[in-house]
Order: sequence, then C-alpha cells, then structure tokens
Amino acid sequence: MSKILKKIVIKILTVSLIKRGLERVCHIYDKIWTEIGFNLFNRKQELSMMDFSHYLPNTKERIERLRKVINKRPVVIILPGSSVRELEQRIRELKDCDVCYLGLSGFWIIEKYILEKINRNLSVVMCAANPGGLDG
Repeated sequence: MSKILKKIVIKILTVSLIKRGLERVCHIYDKIWTEIGFNLFNRKQELSMMDFSHYLPNTKERIERLRKVINKRPVVIILPGSSVRELEQRIRELKDCDVCYLGLSGFWIIEKYILEKINRNLSVVMCAANPGGLDG
C-alpha cells in the first residue's frame, strides 16, 4: 500500500473513531442532564420547608408581603438602560394592564417621566446602598 493511501485510511479510521466517541459522550451527557432535570422537576420546594436562618431577619414574612404586593400580576422590572427609552415611548400601550412595576434606587425618574403618563406608580422599589441617598 502506498504511503498516501495508508495516511488516507488512517485519517478515515481516526475520524470515524473520534466521531463515535463524541457521539457516545454527547449521549451520556444528554442522559445525565435529562436525569438531573427530572430530579429537579419532581422535587417539591415549598416555602415552609426552606431554611431561612442565614437570610435577613423575617425573610419568610418579607417574601409573603412581596407575594401579596405582586398579587399574581406580571412583574416589570425597570432598570436603567436603552430599554427604558423604548418603554417611555410605548408606555401608553400598558395603560389598561394590571402590572406590578419594580424599580431600583433612582426610581423617581421612572415614576415621574414614564409611569406618571399612565397614572401608575412603582409597586416595589429596591434601594441599593448608595451614599447619595434615594435620589442618587
């Protein structure tokens, strides 16, 4: 057999072996992640069974208050960025929607220049540590 023919045969065999090996690895990987997904899906996670000892004080009550505020409404989290500009232009489309609006730190800008157009306020405000206070 010529040297060139040997090299071609070796490459063909090598490629097919690598391909089969990769297919086996992918199959095993898919099987493992499918099993993990089923385990997560089948596991019940109830609020009362969670351990809140390492969270802030009264975490369970805080979560319940948040649930009551949200009240099964869709939540719109408004963060600074280019999407706020589009929200400002299209806010009137949400006028008749019962939405829970959530803002961060400099929330008054969102309320004054966007939500005020449809007579709404933020339902939830999260304030991060900010030396400038709430207006910063």
